[in-house]
Amino acid sequence: DLECRLIANWLVDPKARKAREATARPIEDHLREYRDYLLAKGDTAKHANHTRGVVSRLLAKAGIESTGGLAADPIQGALGRMKAVDGRAAGTCNFAIQAVKAFIGWLADDGRIQSLPDGLKKIRPYNAEADRRLERRALSASEVERLLDAAELGPTIVATRDGRGGKPSYLTGPDRAMLYRLAMWTGFRANEIRTLRPEFFEV
Repeated sequence: DLECRLIANWLVDPKARKAREATARPIEDHLREYRDYLLAKGDTAKHANHTRGVVSRLLAKAGIESTGGLAADPIQGALGRMKAVDGRAAGTCNFAIQAVKAFIGWLADDGRIQSLPDGLKKIRPYNAEADRRLERRALSASEVERLLDAAELGPTIVATRDGRGGKPSYLTGPDRAMLYRLAMWTGFRANEIRTLRPEFFEV
């Protein structure tokens, strides 16, 4: 077509054409491809899906439906409403800031936008220390004892996991108490405990 001939003769910038074509697509199209990019570079499916969801909700709150509508002011306004109106913690808002900046940076690196929106770099994180909602601490000895007693006397939990082919798994109260003891004694996390096998232990 005419534009192709103009590009061949360096009369039209091919980068401008790519950015213009990207503008015609819904922002959700780019978010799906960004998720695929995160997976391809080694992120877990959980993180990739969560990041996509966070950015999607933030841009929707900002009223941004295409790359052509990307601007710092509506994004900053949406973040302010997340914190002041929705009551989100500073840490949650900071993750959204980080995620949307990374997404927009990917758009720019891939030529889907020609430059970063003015003012994007000026969006600063909130003071998470001043807005801490949960203070983590070690359990006291009496709290550990009450936790183990409650687990020991608790009901059997039945759950199914995709990795087990849909077969149910049963976890009794005493089993659950033993898992809690193992976690507290070793410091292992849930995924680390899940990989343990009987042959790993010395009797």
